[in-house]
Amino acid sequence: MSNTSRTALFLRAGLRTVPLAVCLATLAILAIRPPGAAAEELRIGAWNIEQLGSPDYRSQPARGVAQQPADLAAHLLLARVDLLALEEIGDTDGRDTTRTNATIDETLRIMNQTGGQDWTYRLLPKKDLSQTYQLTGVAWNRRKVVLVGEPWRIPVRDDPDDQLDPWQRHPHALKFSAGEGRTDFVLIPVHMKSNVGGAVTVEQRALEARALIEQLPAIRRHFGDQDLVILGDFNCLSGDEPAMEAYRGAGFDDRNSSDTPTTWRGGQFEPAPFDRILFPRGQPEFDSGGFQVLAPGDEAAHLDHKKRLSDHLLVATTLRVMADDDDDGGPQPGERPLESAGVDQRSGFRSTAWAQNAAEHGLACRQAYRWATVQLLAGLQDPFWTADVEQMRAGDFAARPPAVILDLDETLLDNSPYQARLLLDNQPYSDDTFLAWVNERQARALPGAAEFLEFAASKQVRAFFISNRPDSVKEATIANLNALGIPASADNVLTRNDAEGRGKDKVSRRAAVARTHRIVLLIGDNLGDFCAGVDTTNQTQRNAAALAAERTLGSRWVVIPNTMYGGWTAPIDALPDRAQTLDPAQQSAARPARVRIVRLVPNPVGADDEAESVTIQNQAAMAVELAGWLLKDDDGEDQFWTLSGRLAPGQELTVVRPGSGMQLGNSGDTVRLVAPGGQVVHEITYDGPVEPGAVVRP
Repeated sequence: MSNTSRTALFLRAGLRTVPLAVCLATLAILAIRPPGAAAEELRIGAWNIEQLGSPDYRSQPARGVAQQPADLAAHLLLARVDLLALEEIGDTDGRDTTRTNATIDETLRIMNQTGGQDWTYRLLPKKDLSQTYQLTGVAWNRRKVVLVGEPWRIPVRDDPDDQLDPWQRHPHALKFSAGEGRTDFVLIPVHMKSNVGGAVTVEQRALEARALIEQLPAIRRHFGDQDLVILGDFNCLSGDEPAMEAYRGAGFDDRNSSDTPTTWRGGQFEPAPFDRILFPRGQPEFDSGGFQVLAPGDEAAHLDHKKRLSDHLLVATTLRVMADDDDDGGPQPGERPLESAGVDQRSGFRSTAWAQNAAEHGLACRQAYRWATVQLLAGLQDPFWTADVEQMRAGDFAARPPAVILDLDETLLDNSPYQARLLLDNQPYSDDTFLAWVNERQARALPGAAEFLEFAASKQVRAFFISNRPDSVKEATIANLNALGIPASADNVLTRNDAEGRGKDKVSRRAAVARTHRIVLLIGDNLGDFCAGVDTTNQTQRNAAALAAERTLGSRWVVIPNTMYGGWTAPIDALPDRAQTLDPAQQSAARPARVRIVRLVPNPVGADDEAESVTIQNQAAMAVELAGWLLKDDDGEDQFWTLSGRLAPGQELTVVRPGSGMQLGNSGDTVRLVAPGGQVVHEITYDGPVEPGAVVRP
């Protein structure tokens, strides 16, 4: 595709029209201009600056005391950080479209007057987008690192039991680089559930940790980077909490593993090692650096820090700047990654772009409505013709006037601009944002729809619109249809109201039309627009119900293509491992490509036959069953270790040498990870001699 043709493609997002090339740039790995002379080390920190922008909500003895920019600037310059995760920052600019804090603005202005400083920052929205207090964010010195792309709102899941409310301070990920071809990494600033609420908060933090860990493969793919750093206010009272155990199990080392207190000595929880920095295990950039807490020297200094700055202490560590060691982080040959939850940016982008730009989409819609015209004429000639299963069973409908029933969303009305907004803003679907879009009354008619309705009206056929939009937006829906020249009123627009028996399955509303009209055609984009029994997460049951109805009335149903969403996604979303939707051959191709050997201990301290070990990690977005997998070396076909069990996304497995079989050479060897069928998935070759206790990494 030429540059000229590429800029002609767009994602429409209502009042926002964004060139497709720009959208692609947000989903791809961006080429970046290296900053000036990059340091050989980067100093990364995290600081919860207590209720910055809302001094009346600070705890005693600092309540009502506003932090001063000069004090904050002096403290940050003393800390010598290059990149800082922020917590408890208020959005003080009073505008819905931006998130800024006046104190941070002035603090960074003061710092930038110092040589070698060029600071900027981003504040990140909470789960409730309207809330302006206790935001997380990141500040960084552009002389040392550059932001690559845009922040990504991580699609973490909610509590499946609806008992807890995880991630109220919604996590985001941002990619930074020390220069082209040099160390880059993805930063995830977090502020986990506080300890207000008692013992249940421990369970909630564990849920938050698991939800974030589930999305690590998606984050790696989104940014094309394996190096993730999680830092901020974890609110864990100790490193033994289940949340911290989960992070360690996912391959992270905690720089505050000694539980060094990071809060004011007079706080409610003492000691309180709330603030932590987690680095990926086994990456040389993160092998050293320690953990520093900017702690005042005595009680008086602690009290002064609490009043003037925060009840939390700034924590920091360093990472080494090296040549970038990541591959592109995207799908490997033979791999078909699937998101485990939330918005899949790549597939969602393609689906929405197809609906808005592809000639095939317009052709398919017009073809469907031309077929509807043909079938309508046939149905008008046959008084015993009906498209509704229940009406056919009931009989006694031949004398009733003809009608057609259409769904609205992605059947008659094009909501792809709303889908584009979700993608551009990295937001999952929510009822609130969709209903706000409906109230804008901007939806256009899909190709062929208006012409078909005009033809039906010319044949004295009444059109009814059955939609699962709620009653609360019926007026806006009617206004949108009338603006498109489509006659609509409260009589023929049948919206949803569960309390009044007008449920999601649309059966009762079709029955209401069937009592007064003969339903000649049903037109929709989802099986629920045609028959019952398909609102299920059981794929076999759903397909069987559709097939049984299709054999009877399928020629009287007109299906409009919708790849963006629909009932078809429910069985997929219900699976704990979406790779189960692939056939066995596809699963075999998908799974092995991202399982890696991450470290070896060929020459342990002690007996080799008791402590030699190999650690593998599942770096894919799907779980892997290890039955039939082997670890082998160069010593012959009969020398191997067998693997078993299930490896979750991001999980590591350390295999200790059994009593017989393969032996790791102390003077050098090659170790191969072999999938069922004999495919070598990954291998490591190392030279010797290997010192006792030394760890060999790729």
